[in-house]
Amino acid sequence: MLAYIRKPHADLAAVILRLGLAFLFIGYGYMKVSQSQAVSAYMTYSTQQAVGWAELICGILLALGLFTRLAALVLTADMVGAIYLVTGKRDFFGMETGPHGETFTPGFEYNIIVIAACLALVALGGGLFSINHLIFRRRETGPRVAAPVSTVPPAPVVKA
Repeated sequence: MLAYIRKPHADLAAVILRLGLAFLFIGYGYMKVSQSQAVSAYMTYSTQQAVGWAELICGILLALGLFTRLAALVLTADMVGAIYLVTGKRDFFGMETGPHGETFTPGFEYNIIVIAACLALVALGGGLFSINHLIFRRRETGPRVAAPVSTVPPAPVVKA
């Protein structure tokens, strides 16, 4: 059991990251595309729709493990845009203390951690449990064939 825990499991890490980010972006993307008007003062309706469709489509791609690296790069750009347009104008941690306690308005700490998770997926790829693996890995490596073993003994070394 300890040996299993001590070994790295990149394929398991990739699927956990993929599904967590997919859940997040499918939800946010759907909320944006299902609205009939702009819901934020920071974005026009057409920008909101473009961002929403990008998040929704890339979230679905992450869930399937299809074009994982490309989807993660697009979502990284999406989060950089979110920092530029919205959360970058706030403090890193948007916590304010007032007479009624603490008020929390998310800063760009959320975007930074999502960017880090997306970049981890760029490095890891979709992993073993992905459509990418089913389609592309088998074609790249092909069937594994053992190298032929030579039955001829090596030539003797002659010293002069």
